[in-house]
Amino acid sequence: MRSVKQALADILASTPIIDTEIITLYQALGRILSDDTFALLTHPEHDISAMDGYAVRKDDVGTLPCRLEVIEEIPAGTLPVKALNAGQASRIFTGAALPPGANQVVLQEDVDVTGEGEIRVRGVEAKSHVRLRGLDFQKGGLCRKKGTMLAPADIGLLAAANVAEVAVYRRPRVAILSTGSELVRPGETPGPGQIVSSNGVMISALVAQSGGIPLDIGPVPDDEAAMIDAAAAFDAADICVTIGGASVGKYDLVQSVLSTQGLNVGFWKIAMRPGKPLIFGDFKGAPFFGLPGNPVSAFVCALLFLKPALQQMGGRSPSALVAEHTLKTLQPLPANGKRETYLRAAQSIEKPGWVDILPIQDSAMLSALAAADCLVVRPANAAAAQVGDGVSVLSLK
Repeated sequence: MRSVKQALADILASTPIIDTEIITLYQALGRILSDDTFALLTHPEHDISAMDGYAVRKDDVGTLPCRLEVIEEIPAGTLPVKALNAGQASRIFTGAALPPGANQVVLQEDVDVTGEGEIRVRGVEAKSHVRLRGLDFQKGGLCRKKGTMLAPADIGLLAAANVAEVAVYRRPRVAILSTGSELVRPGETPGPGQIVSSNGVMISALVAQSGGIPLDIGPVPDDEAAMIDAAAAFDAADICVTIGGASVGKYDLVQSVLSTQGLNVGFWKIAMRPGKPLIFGDFKGAPFFGLPGNPVSAFVCALLFLKPALQQMGGRSPSALVAEHTLKTLQPLPANGKRETYLRAAQSIEKPGWVDILPIQDSAMLSALAAADCLVVRPANAAAAQVGDGVSVLSLK
């Protein structure tokens, strides 16, 4: 069996980066830039006023009060016509270009209009209230680097730089096939011995959260012909995922059936709990993940292996697998066995810096997973831990 670390390394080494596409800024939220993106203009294009007031020469307002002749009014969206000479000012509004000769804006509240075309300046702030040309960015300057996930502010910056379209990595399509004759879709009424299929919906949500496009094929009975028919949907996917049927039972058909349809198994089984019977390989060239059928096992494997592969394929840096920090355990923990173990847990509100190991750790039970905000990671062969000992924690939120 591979270790968790070696399995992830092998998976990422086998996961290609996806192709790219051009989209508009209106489609770009949360997308990953596939190229460095540069400004198509300078902003601001001119020295502009940051306030409503009067554009003046600093030399003319060195001694106060002073009187100046107003020679022009400059609204935003127009250019000045006249240059300032000694003893002159121009009425100016926020965002308007300063006239030649001006290097200071006097706030309108510091000015008295004394007559037609004349003002009396009573005060001048130390700040010039002038936004210099190119203060925000220069034409040809780098706006955002390749690999940036675009947030609303990034999109605003690119729009201001007159970038209407961007090159981004295409969102990987992830086909998800749940197996098991006992499964019905959410909303359907289970028959005798059947259960509602939660895995497909849960893994689809994780895929969407990680930047992919989930294609939920739905539950398929443990039947060779039905599985072959359903697997035809894998042809439209960049990553193929099955859930359940990954072990060696009579009705575990994933390897035996899909191997006849194009599945090449790279490795099977990982030294971890939950999630030991993970299959990884490729299906007609696309990365293939055979997740275990127990819901918690499927989620933990998808979090540790599918998510980083999906991120890498989509142009992002894969999430770090290593535990993010150390907290003190509220419960004693026995010595761990040969498999790395992931325990559902919640960080304590009453005792910051401590973590509460949840009492239900059965890999078929979702209530503890939904209540957890972290996983406590127990390395293989870890010694017993006492209350107050530090344990490694991987955040889920």
